[in-house]
Amino acid sequence: MYIRQKNMRQPWYCLILLGLLGISLFPASSFSQSTECESVIVQHIGDTVRIDIDPAPIVIRCDKEPMKLDALCVEIIEAGFYRIYTEIGYTANQGNESFYLFPRAEDNSYVKPADPNAGPYRVVADTSFLPFRTRSDVGRFYLDNGLYSIELNHYFLIQNRYPQFLNPPAVFMQGDCPESVHFYNFQFEYLGDTLKTFDIAIQKSADRDSAQAGETIQYQLTVENLGADDSQSIIVTDVHPEYIALDQFNPQPDSAADNSHFWQISALPAGEKMEISYRGTISAEAPDSILLINNRCSIHAVGDVNDENNQDSVAIHIIHESFLIFQHYDLGTEKTCSS
Repeated sequence: MYIRQKNMRQPWYCLILLGLLGISLFPASSFSQSTECESVIVQHIGDTVRIDIDPAPIVIRCDKEPMKLDALCVEIIEAGFYRIYTEIGYTANQGNESFYLFPRAEDNSYVKPADPNAGPYRVVADTSFLPFRTRSDVGRFYLDNGLYSIELNHYFLIQNRYPQFLNPPAVFMQGDCPESVHFYNFQFEYLGDTLKTFDIAIQKSADRDSAQAGETIQYQLTVENLGADDSQSIIVTDVHPEYIALDQFNPQPDSAADNSHFWQISALPAGEKMEISYRGTISAEAPDSILLINNRCSIHAVGDVNDENNQDSVAIHIIHESFLIFQHYDLGTEKTCSS
């Protein structure tokens, strides 16, 4: 990920992406180029560029203008599909801080998302009344070469046609609510010139759920392409906890750092699986207690249409030998009486 941040007097920034992707940001009121720009070089599919913005002026509301707002302007040099993310801040006791966006071209035509969830729109729904910040996927868009304004729209504008995102359900906004959406940054991930539909899933298993110091556990990771198209550039990450030493990898990881191992899968055809296995040995330094440890894994692939199955974990109980006495007794009582 490449990040460029610059403090400017006006709440607009510009960004130029060279190589495969090029983006430059200009004031949304015009398409004239700004001289205050930050340049970012993006070289590969999957590279992500983020630009931070001041959340004070970049806000849309349902009770007054602006209900829609041009947040920034981008110049696309390499045509293709882009996944756009934004980091937003939710306010306490406001349940309809929902929105959708469109890239708007120079001829004022709108680019519709390739993955809508409400007619031609992709609504990012507010599902809580709690204050927090989060990164949200606002859709995948095919952007040709040229300049685009990123137009933000409050969900208030389409609630009557698509009321399924109201929070609480069936309670419509009346225009006197303060449901405001604050934006902190926008991120552009280049997906290439074709949009593939693949769903990469990962599952993790172990041959036992408890072990003592010195004993071994066999782990297995199963990566499967559940989608219709072949997938590419898959990264598998496996994080192991303390007190376990790993060996006998098949295949060997491509790299490792601290307690994490990484595999890079160049391609996985639709419907096929790949398995990774290794052995874990419980360390003698495990504490004198019964300890529950979790071994976690995850996958990432550019263009994956479903991130709900991209993580899994296995829990193992490490049992110290001093506790084994409790596993070998079946205690009972019997009482007899005589008169």
